[in-house]
Amino acid sequence: MANFIVNIILFCFSVGISDLTWSYKLVKNDEKCPEVKARSNCDLDSIKGTWNVIDYYASSEEVEIYRCMKSTFNLSPDVPEISMDFTYSYSDDPDNEMLAGNITWSIPSFEQPGHWVHKETPYEGVYNTYVLDCKDTWAVLLHCAEKPSSPRYLSSILLSRDNTVPANVRSYVHDKLPKYGVQLEYTFPMVQDDCSPTIKPLYYGTKAEAVVNKKTVNSKHPMLHNDHQQIEIDNNKSE
Repeated sequence: MANFIVNIILFCFSVGISDLTWSYKLVKNDEKCPEVKARSNCDLDSIKGTWNVIDYYASSEEVEIYRCMKSTFNLSPDVPEISMDFTYSYSDDPDNEMLAGNITWSIPSFEQPGHWVHKETPYEGVYNTYVLDCKDTWAVLLHCAEKPSSPRYLSSILLSRDNTVPANVRSYVHDKLPKYGVQLEYTFPMVQDDCSPTIKPLYYGTKAEAVVNKKTVNSKHPMLHNDHQQIEIDNNKSE
C-alpha cells in the first residue's frame, strides 16, 4: 500500500513538472505565432468607430512608452478590407506631441470575420490579426507576424468605448492572453488622461497631405515590427 501511494505521488509530481515545462516552452517559443481560432461570430459593424486602448502588449517592448492611444476602425465599402487609424503620444514626451498612423488589413473570408491579414511587402512580413473577443463596449485583438531569420512579433490591445474597463473584464482578458504567448508582466495599462492634441500633429508617410512642407524624423510604428519613417507637418508654412 505504501509503494502504491509513493507511485501515485511520483506520477502526480512528474505530470506537474511536465505541464510546467510545456508552459515554459510555450512562453519562450518566440519564433512561431500561436495557433488562434478566428472568431466566427464577430460582428465587424460593431467594431467600427473609435476606441480607447486600455492595455497594450508588444513583444518588442519591455517598458511603458505609449500613452493616450486611440483607434478608429473603418470598413471599406468596395473591397474586403478593414483599416485602423490610431493616435498616440510617447509617455516621456514633455510636449505631449500627438502621433498618428494607419494600418489596413484584408479580410480573407467573411465566414471568419475575426481574422485579418496585413502584408508588409518591403519587409517580407505577413501580419495576422485575430479578434479574440468583441462586445458592445470592449474588444481584444491579438496581432502576430513571422519573418524569416527573426523572432516573431506579437502584440495585443484591449479596447474600450470608455476610458477604462471593469475589473472583471480586465481579469478575464488577462486570464485569456498568456496561452497565446502574451507576457502579462509586459502588458501595460494605457494612460488616457490629458490627451489633448498639440498644434503640430505628426503623421506617418502614408498620409497624402504629408507630401508638402515636410521634414522627416524617426519613430517606431506601435502596430508593426519595423521602424517606419515618420513625417512632421509644418502647419505654419504656406509653400
